[in-house]
Amino acid sequence: MEYTRIYADEAGRSRVEQIRLDSSPVQFAPAALPFDLSAPFATTEVRFATVSVGWSGDWHPGAT
Repeated sequence: MEYTRIYADEAGRSRVEQIRLDSSPVQFAPAALPFDLSAPFATTEVRFATVSVGWSGDWHPGAT
């Protein structure tokens, strides 16, 4: 999984870089098929997910 990071360096110049994330299949929503999920980041918390084409999940309680 990849995402584009856009940020300002110490001099205030705009920078762009591609970040590659490791992820692994997780049964995140029990009624749905597993999908790839990254580890949490050291922030408040953020995750990135990738689901397969055609992935569909029925209504379910939100994860906590």
